[in-house]
Amino acid sequence: MTASWSAASALGALRSCGKTRAAAPCCFASSATARRRSSERAVSRSVTVGSASRRAIAAPMPPLAPVRRIVLSLKVFTGERAEREEGVAAGAPFEKRSPQYIVPWRAASRAVPSEPPRMADPPSAKEQSAGPPTRHVLLAEGARCLAAAAEGAGVGDARREAEWLLADVLGALGRAALHARVHRRVTGDEARRFRALLRRRAEGEPLAYVLGHTDFRGLRLAVSPAVLIPRPETETLVEAALRRLEDVRQPKVLDAGTGSGCIALALASERPEADVHACDVSREALAVARANADACDLAAHFFRADMQAGAFLEKSPAGLDLLIANPPYVPDAERSTLPEAVRNHEPGVALFSGGDPLHFYRALAKHASQMLVPGGHLVLEAHAGHAEAVAALLREGGLKSVGVEQDAFGKERVVAGRWGA
Repeated sequence: MTASWSAASALGALRSCGKTRAAAPCCFASSATARRRSSERAVSRSVTVGSASRRAIAAPMPPLAPVRRIVLSLKVFTGERAEREEGVAAGAPFEKRSPQYIVPWRAASRAVPSEPPRMADPPSAKEQSAGPPTRHVLLAEGARCLAAAAEGAGVGDARREAEWLLADVLGALGRAALHARVHRRVTGDEARRFRALLRRRAEGEPLAYVLGHTDFRGLRLAVSPAVLIPRPETETLVEAALRRLEDVRQPKVLDAGTGSGCIALALASERPEADVHACDVSREALAVARANADACDLAAHFFRADMQAGAFLEKSPAGLDLLIANPPYVPDAERSTLPEAVRNHEPGVALFSGGDPLHFYRALAKHASQMLVPGGHLVLEAHAGHAEAVAALLREGGLKSVGVEQDAFGKERVVAGRWGA
């Protein structure tokens, strides 16, 4: 019985095992099939991707998109807005490359013109209506006003003059600083002052008188209707004098008819060791000259004298190394040819020579022999049409090495001679 049970158990086990083993191939086959199908799908995907990659590589590259303009809004430390563009396509015209408002320290690394950027965008209605105007609005207003009055007022560049006027009102700002903060609002008082100056300039008053100052050989000099506005031609006169003093130690100088003091102070500035004297017949002019000497911290001795009067020699220092003058030399016949701004505003006593355009030069040529040391120089500014006649007067007065020099505009302007040896 035990043997029968054992045999039966063994047979059942074998059958059980057989069922299990018979069923197993089906499970294994299913797993294998699944793995095979998964592998096929992976291979299929790889082939597809690879084909796509090969097609992408084989296909020509699409053209690059044009470089796009990117404008970054920057906040300057003043809290005002400025713009700067980056990534601009090479070769684009400057008008398209330049931002409207350039932050100066950013713009230094880029190729921008020396002129400040033009403000292409007009001020918005909100900008014009909300409170005091901006600098932008005032500059546009000033340029329009001066452009309308340009011919009669002698305005050369309306935009530039409007900038000078506004910069002066705002505290002598540089043009770069003015444009960097062009949307900044001004105060009501600043706007009123600007418009008052603008009105004076539009009515023909010279810009230097409106501003109250001008520049001469690096000096900022006050000017008023009591004095002639210094001209570039007079810088040529100063240069000629400085050349003749190169070998003179501690030169003694007299500027006759000093006006604003521009000649005397330029010599004092460029030859600090010089003993500089200056005279004028006008008390008002002497007041301006003294104020300029104080403002420039330059030493010069001013006194009142008329170069045509007999007392001129008594009041003037002797033993001069240089006698220099820019006397009135415009003939009365040319009065009508001068610009209205000059004819109507600058002092006629400093401009016009009267009936005899050479009478000041006769007096100076006569005084030179008594005032100059041997080897001293007489250097005079003259009318271009009278330079040779003035040179003849100097020769008649006994001066030697008399010559005529041209100014920067190619006109005969300076007549000079040496006394004695």
